Amino acid sequence: MNKTNIINLLKLTDDELDKSIRIAGTDFDRKRKVTKDVLAKMKKLESKGKSYAEIANIMGFSYHAVKYNLNAEYRSNYNATRDSRHMGTDHVTDKNRASYKRQLVAEGLIG
Repeated sequence: MNKTNIINLLKLTDDELDKSIRIAGTDFDRKRKVTKDVLAKMKKLESKGKSYAEIANIMGFSYHAVKYNLNAEYRSNYNATRDSRHMGTDHVTDKNRASYKRQLVAEGLIG
């Protein structure tokens, strides 16, 4: 990415920058998604007798992410007992999402 493009993008307002730069599905997307292919690999490992912990280590996910995706009863109970609010420390808002994108542009990583 050239310096002129970076400067022009950094001049945009937060709303304009947020609309201009898409990070969903890129390496910079802060949400990890379990795709159908990944889920199929998890199920195959499970069918070979691997534990959730072993699958998590092999696939690079947390134990709970593997259990959530492979155990329907756990997933159902988990969803029934949560209020759907983000419980992490970096709740994504319009403002901090734009700030995150601005940082990526300034570092020349996207744009």
